[in-house]
Amino acid sequence: DAGVSVAGPLYVGPMHDLSVVRQMRGHSQMLGWDDERIAWSTKKPHGACSSLGELLERMEGEAHPLVGLGIFKVPDVTKTAGARTMPAIKRLLAALQDDGFVAERSHVDGTAFKTNASAEEVRSFVRMLEADA
Repeated sequence: DAGVSVAGPLYVGPMHDLSVVRQMRGHSQMLGWDDERIAWSTKKPHGACSSLGELLERMEGEAHPLVGLGIFKVPDVTKTAGARTMPAIKRLLAALQDDGFVAERSHVDGTAFKTNASAEEVRSFVRMLEADA
C-alpha cells in the first residue's frame, strides 16, 4: 500500500523517570535555580522553556504515568483537523484536561504536547475550539 510507511525500531518506554525528575526539581528549588534563565545559543524557539524550573516542570508532566505515546504538535494537529486557526497550546491542553484527559506540554518542542487522548479526539478538540472562538 502506497499510504503505509514503516520505520523502526521505535522506543515506547517512558521519556523520563518521574522520581528522578521530582528529585531534580526539589534540588533545583532548594538551590534557588528554578528561575535560572536558559541561555540559548541561537534565537529562542517559539514556546521553548525559558527557565530551568519550567523545563523540569514540563519533564515532570511528560513522565506522568497515564500520558500516551507520541507527541502532538499543535500546528500539525490543526492542519490535519482541517481547522483554519491554531488554538493556543494552553487553551487546548486546558480543554483536554477539563474533559478528563491527561495533557502535558513537552520539553521537546514549544508547540508539542503529550496526552492520553487519541489523535481523532485531539483533532475534535481543535475543531471545537475553533468553533468557540
